[in-house]
Amino acid sequence: MQFCFQSKCVLDANVRIKLPPLLLMDLSASNNSGRVMLYCLPEGCLGIYPMNEWEKLRRQGSCESGDILNDAALRRQHRRIGSLSQSEVISNQGRITIPVMFRDMLGLTAGSEVMLVGAEKWVELWSVAAWEQELQIIADHEQKRVVANMDADLKSP
Repeated sequence: MQFCFQSKCVLDANVRIKLPPLLLMDLSASNNSGRVMLYCLPEGCLGIYPMNEWEKLRRQGSCESGDILNDAALRRQHRRIGSLSQSEVISNQGRITIPVMFRDMLGLTAGSEVMLVGAEKWVELWSVAAWEQELQIIADHEQKRVVANMDADLKSP
């Protein structure tokens, strides 16, 4: 499953997001439970994961051999993921309610314009301002990478 798109939406009066029809089709194809996992990402957006993809990512990130009782960083990582994630059901109308905790963290209110952005394996929900800022960060990074590659090529014999 690859989620590749951008879509501007508005949160309704109950602070729900209506998912675009094509996204709903893709989510139902990869997710027969009708549930998604919401996870507040450190970049300032809300990740929306099909449950099967969330489980894969969690398995990759779990450290079976890690000593969670003696490793504060590992406990902190588990604490962050556990406290900043929540499963939600996609309604019959194709809506997801944004939980209060996530609304507060991301500054979302009823009537807010938001961006739904495909991140290949999941979807992200951004405030429009935060998404514009993220696009600038991406562009700046790409420009620095191109300049660094060009400098390296010019220095090569």
